[in-house]
Amino acid sequence: MFTDLKLKVINRGKSRVILEDYTYENDKYIITVKAGFNTDGASIPKAFWSILSSPFDGPLTYGAVIHDGLYTKMTLPRKECDKLLREMALEKGYNKIKAFLVYYAVRMFGGSHWKKDASEQKPLINIKVK
Repeated sequence: MFTDLKLKVINRGKSRVILEDYTYENDKYIITVKAGFNTDGASIPKAFWSILSSPFDGPLTYGAVIHDGLYTKMTLPRKECDKLLREMALEKGYNKIKAFLVYYAVRMFGGSHWKKDASEQKPLINIKVK
């Protein structure tokens, strides 16, 4: 279950800021990305936008914002964060094959983003384990 996602364009359209707290809840977690968090959406190379979606377009966006928050917080294991991205995309109606492609791409190439220091945004993420 997702709450409404309200974003404002910043950084010349390359990223967005969350205007109101945004929450995703499943049977394991309640994850809230707080207002003020900056996200780059789904980090999909432009060459693949026509196949998978652009960073802020379509059902992948909802999970991508939560995924960005999870990568910033680094509380859950990276693999769990990536699985959640796939699950959230499917929950929002994203194509099953595309969801698996995104999952495997993020498993292969997401490590460089995982290691970035984003400590200033860590307080903007709240994860509760049920």
